[in-house]
This record gives sequence, C-alpha cells and structure tokens, in this order.
Amino acid sequence: MKNKDNLHQIDHRKRLRKRFLELGIDGLLPHEVIELFLTFAVAQKDVKKEAHQIIETFGSVKGFFEASDKELSEIKFFKEKAVTLRQFIKELSILYHKQIAENTSLSYSKKELIDYCIKKLGNLKEEEFWLFTINSKQQIIKEHLISKGLSDKTPVYPKRILELALNDKAHSILITHNHPNGNPNPSDYDITVTKALDIPAQIIGLNIIDHIIVSSNSYFSMRDEKLI
Repeated sequence: MKNKDNLHQIDHRKRLRKRFLELGIDGLLPHEVIELFLTFAVAQKDVKKEAHQIIETFGSVKGFFEASDKELSEIKFFKEKAVTLRQFIKELSILYHKQIAENTSLSYSKKELIDYCIKKLGNLKEEEFWLFTINSKQQIIKEHLISKGLSDKTPVYPKRILELALNDKAHSILITHNHPNGNPNPSDYDITVTKALDIPAQIIGLNIIDHIIVSSNSYFSMRDEKLI
C-alpha cells in the first residue's frame, strides 16, 4: 500500500511539473505554486496539505516569500532544505535583476534599475540607504551600502556619498532607500538629505540621476517629481 501511495505521489508531482512547463506559473493555483516548490525540498511526501496551510497562513505566494524562517518553521516539512531553497530563489531573483540593471544603460531605461531596487530593498524590515555610482556610459560601477537604520529612518552622510563617488571616478550617482511601512512617498528628512547632497554634487560636477524610494511593490522618483 505504501509503495502504491508513493507511485501515486510521484505521478502527481510529474503532472504538476508538466503543467507548469506547459502553462507557466499562471497555470497553477497559489497553493499549487507552493506545492511545486515543496516537491524540490521534500522527497516522496504528499505536501498538498502543507501548501494549502501556507497560503491560508500567509495569504499569497508573496506572503510566503516574505515570511520569516521562524514563522515557516511551524509548517510541517519546512526544514533546512526548504529554508535553503527559498533563500536561494529570493537571492537568485535579486541577482538576475541586478545583472539586467548593470547591463542596461540608464540613458536608455531606468526601469530595470528600479525593478532591481524594489527586489533588493522593497521587503526589508529595516531602512537601508544605498549609493550606485555610474560611469559616463550610464552603467553601474559599484553599489555601496551607506547606512542601515530603524523602521522609519536611517542616518545619511552626504560627505561619505561624495567621497565614494570620487573614489569610483563616477560620472553620476543614483541613490535609493526603502520605506518598510509600504509608503514610498518622501519624508521631509528624505527631501532635506537629497537637497543637501545636490548642491555640493553640482560644485564638483557630479550628476545626481535620481533618488528612488521603494516599497515592496511601488516607488517614488524625486527626479520625476522635480524634487532634484
């Protein structure tokens, strides 16, 4: 009987993977996306019940990826392999968007860099402020973490930003940070920091391409809103 159940489970997994390959992720229901994920971490077990539990608990596939390891540890079968696989997928997605951004000239499109910033920072629980130095071809030279803060503010030092840009021999810079509260609109502090950086940057001939504030699924561009 056990062998029969195992064979049935193997056939079910094959059908699930086949449907994904034929129809893509949109061909699966949310719990089936989670179930397919779990099949790569849990051998020969029926994980449908756990997949439904994850969606019921966290609301969506997005909620699953944003949940903490501690929260997911309450789910049966969610052990080291599943934890590692989830982290690998998250970081692989960030790396993919990073490399697209690095290979796309900002003079052609800023969208790829914005997408990368959202992937990199949008779901963080604490605020982080990053500097991207840009060369004369409008491509990324280097990324620098300027500071980490609390859930609503991180200290920023314009002098450090300008020093890093000069060390990288940057033609331009782009600065970005996240708002963990989900609202990307700038605070008075955000606007003050940007203006405090803009004047000395102009003096040394450094162009500020933008200051982008991101949340988990949206962004605010200070350049687009004419705050730079």
